[in-house]
Amino acid sequence: MTGALVGQASAPVNEPAGEWSDEPVPASIAPMSAGSEQDRRKERVIKNEVAFRAYNQRRANFELGHTHEPIPLVCECGNEDCFMAIDITAEAWEAAHGREDQFVVAPEHVYPDLERVIEEAHGYWIVQKLEPPSAVLG
Repeated sequence: MTGALVGQASAPVNEPAGEWSDEPVPASIAPMSAGSEQDRRKERVIKNEVAFRAYNQRRANFELGHTHEPIPLVCECGNEDCFMAIDITAEAWEAAHGREDQFVVAPEHVYPDLERVIEEAHGYWIVQKLEPPSAVLG
């Protein structure tokens, strides 16, 4: 993955790999200047990711040991409107969450100002938060 692919957008990049839109970034997702507004946004994104992760945890726990086939789980990106399914085995999902600060997301569903991609797999990426969720949520 190249750094230029996800750019500097503060919302998930949802374009096909290697392509850029020529349209300007809407003001609603442009980088925020006020520290308190940016802190609220960061907290909201992390709360969404933690909620999706908790849902997936229940599902993966149910499937673990019963099947080695990929199961549909929900993207754990911070976008509260994203319910994209990702196919991943329960074992791979569990391994990806060996750390508190890692989440499984659909490809390109990355907030580069809050996280970095540490693995790209077929159908999903693993991201690591720049700050652990517990440090942000308290």
